[in-house]
Amino acid sequence: MSRLSKITGLPLADLQKKKLNDRELERILRDLRTFAQEWEPRTFLATARKIKELRPDIDLMERLSEADSAEFERLERELRERPPPVEDDG
Repeated sequence: MSRLSKITGLPLADLQKKKLNDRELERILRDLRTFAQEWEPRTFLATARKIKELRPDIDLMERLSEADSAEFERLERELRERPPPVEDDG
């Protein structure tokens, strides 16, 4: 991080802050169903987890379930149907 700070000229403390972009969060919340449909299920879940980590009052999975139960169920089903891990032939 210190190298990035030197390269960009941004203070190290600013680079280490963990915060959400409120404008982007609002954009996601306004059209949650579309984001759930367009993003890969694991990307949606990872985003939901990170948002919940930084903003415990916002649960994307819960909100999707309330907004569109069919889309929530599709997402959950796809998350359960993960492809098998790639085996190492070496």
